[in-house]
Amino acid sequence: MRALLALIVLLSAGTLTPSGAFAATQAVAPAETPALMAARRLYAKARAGPQGEGAAAAINARWNFATQLVENSRFAEGEIEFRAIEAILLPRPDTDDRNLIAIQARIANAQLGQEHWAEAAETALPAYQRALALYGPDHATTHDLRMSMGASLARLERYAESEPYVRAGFDYLRRTGGDQDAADIAATLALIYNRLNRPDEARAVVRLVEGADPIGRLINVAARADNPADEAAAWRGVLDALPAGDERRSEMEVKLAFALAMSASSSNPEPAREAAARMRVLLAYAQANALPELAREAHAVLGMALGSLEEEDAAAGEEAMTIALDRLETARRELGEDHRDTVSRRLYYAMVAASQQQAAIGLPELDRVEAWVGAHPGAFDNQNLVFISMTRALLLGAQGDTRGAYRAMARTTGAMQGVALEQIDQSRKAYLDRWGGLFQAQVKWAWRYAATLAGTPLEAPASVPAGTAGPVAD
Repeated sequence: MRALLALIVLLSAGTLTPSGAFAATQAVAPAETPALMAARRLYAKARAGPQGEGAAAAINARWNFATQLVENSRFAEGEIEFRAIEAILLPRPDTDDRNLIAIQARIANAQLGQEHWAEAAETALPAYQRALALYGPDHATTHDLRMSMGASLARLERYAESEPYVRAGFDYLRRTGGDQDAADIAATLALIYNRLNRPDEARAVVRLVEGADPIGRLINVAARADNPADEAAAWRGVLDALPAGDERRSEMEVKLAFALAMSASSSNPEPAREAAARMRVLLAYAQANALPELAREAHAVLGMALGSLEEEDAAAGEEAMTIALDRLETARRELGEDHRDTVSRRLYYAMVAASQQQAAIGLPELDRVEAWVGAHPGAFDNQNLVFISMTRALLLGAQGDTRGAYRAMARTTGAMQGVALEQIDQSRKAYLDRWGGLFQAQVKWAWRYAATLAGTPLEAPASVPAGTAGPVAD
């Protein structure tokens, strides 16, 4: 459950941002993983059902199987499976175009992984044009397809054609707060400008992400660290370099504590202890100096750190619950029951309750969240919808409602990896591994409940959010 608590804080802190398609050629995955083997079994089981491979459950399971193939660098096999899904859905008059765009984005990524640059550009261009018309320029799917175009054209040495796509992707990430991803793209964009004999623009791009001062460069190194432990070490370096009175110190303390909490594990909880201690000091400082925003950030990371310690210290788990409830009550007072931020904090409170198997607390809160989401379609992003399904599965499992838990898990399992691919830069392997581990746990839950039900047929999930884990057939 440590990953469950960490992920919602990651999202609320803006750490996870939509990644570009360059990652498809950078990721190095193992030849086979438990998640791939489980996805293969789930697909085989779904396909053997009475409706065959055209059933909603089979399509969702095949999508997940194809995603796992790509995750394991088996790009050609993944492309074949995604194309098979496309072939099933294309003839259907009621197929949502968002699902077709999502499929074509995955096909383009698989082609990039095979270094089929021309084919990737050919696949991505029409899908990008449709995504641009449907979603506009500032959408994760549009961005991923835009970067597929930029990556493939750059690899074909068609730099003049590539530059507008890569530049637009770079500007989008800087505009939407994805500075670390923008820093990753900056090197490619600078290379393109140099190839076009535009060295001044190349230098300007690098300065935008590195800054002119030495501390700015240290901050950039920390933001681009590949794993939480290295990131924590880098933020320590930033704090060591900052003068005592520098106004950025508080922000860097939060970032350091966040990285420490993310690097903690059952076998090494010490980073979480340090994170909690640092956030208690920072919280006291914020409260004493009337800095409510800093206090909220410190409170959130403190709750996450304590959640990482609950396995060894029941009091830490209880304090994590208290913090989550306090943040919810504060939002209710300041923003009202119907505000989106209040509902987000209610979801977080339910997730903390789920981590401690307190269904009597978590389920009523989750019911309120789902009622609000139903009344405000589109107000929550797809990742939060996945969190809702996952939390319900955990809470129902804690109550012993295996059938209900299986249904909720079926909705979650089909969506999780697709969202992970959209949200995480695969070059940040440690963060991707945390998602992968959580997904594998979900698969185990699904199989356990399937066995418990002794093969009782279950209805296909009613829906999976379009543009995340893939299409649901009628």
